[in-house]
Amino acid sequence: MKTERVFSIKELPEVVAELLPFLPWGSLVGFSGDLGAGKTTLIREIVSQLKSPVAASSPTYVLEHVYPTKEGEIHHWDLYRIANAPVELFESIGTHSLTLVEWPERDEELASQLDLLVTLQLLDENTRKITVETHR
Repeated sequence: MKTERVFSIKELPEVVAELLPFLPWGSLVGFSGDLGAGKTTLIREIVSQLKSPVAASSPTYVLEHVYPTKEGEIHHWDLYRIANAPVELFESIGTHSLTLVEWPERDEELASQLDLLVTLQLLDENTRKITVETHR
């Protein structure tokens, strides 16, 4: 399945509400797009709508943030600064977690294991195009 949508920044909560049914616990989801396309902003809204008491922020310099929810943990990875992420990093994440990875294309093996790929394209300051592709 592949779907696309153009949206304004103001519509982000609505876009995430539509995306959440495609993000079951236990899934590995990649987020691709140029710098500034809104990957972290999109993930911040996902974390918020999944009711984590912790606000999401970019893990670029620390590699991973973990956000607790009543359903499980959300693992937020950013692979921008590393060339190859050992897939073993992700093996300990269980069915009661949701793994969200920015820049999954930085590691071919990881990218091949994605359940879903979300690509953001910056159209202008307030408009983005989102493409969602299921991989499994």
